Amino acid sequence: MIRFLVFFLLVNMAFSEETMTKIVFRGIEPPPAAGSFAAQPKTLYRMGSSCGRSEEAFDSEMNIQGLMIANGKDVWIINLATKTGRHMIDTSSTTHDFHATLVPPVRNGNRLIHPASEFELGREMEFMKSRNATPHDIVENGEKEKLYETVEDGYTLRVYVSPKTDLLIGSAVAKNGQVIMRLAYDDYRTGLKADPSLFRPPEDVTITESK
Repeated sequence: MIRFLVFFLLVNMAFSEETMTKIVFRGIEPPPAAGSFAAQPKTLYRMGSSCGRSEEAFDSEMNIQGLMIANGKDVWIINLATKTGRHMIDTSSTTHDFHATLVPPVRNGNRLIHPASEFELGREMEFMKSRNATPHDIVENGEKEKLYETVEDGYTLRVYVSPKTDLLIGSAVAKNGQVIMRLAYDDYRTGLKADPSLFRPPEDVTITESK
């Protein structure tokens, strides 16, 4: 009985130390058409190394509101507009770590390669610190910002931070002097209390199994 209680306490202590990151972001380069689905914000949650949740806005033209949930080896792809979804088992890795890479993948023959694969949403500052990137002050649209910048795999990677709040406000990827992707972060919070329910499919969705 004592062993069980000790085990129970250790498990709960580990869970209580788990935290989440929440990011609300928009693509601003290339500039999307005003009012289009591409211009709408998306929301990403991360918890631990293997849990992720990506929420999209409603696409009225396609009648799709995408939701993707990853929880270890379990992955759900859901359309909230139709309350339907698919469940898959990830057999591509043994760790089942969740990744949200920022550099677009490139094709090499029949394989997709992810350059600068450690540059991820929710892991941007860890990446910059691991590369010893130091910030310098810039001014954009009349606002002061801190810019972290480094080069990896031929890409220039950037992270923008507000000097007022010290919160991340954006990121960008450039190649050959041209920005190929830039995101604005409308909300970026770390250290949030863990909510395991976010990493399970909603109860009102009909799920089918994918082989």
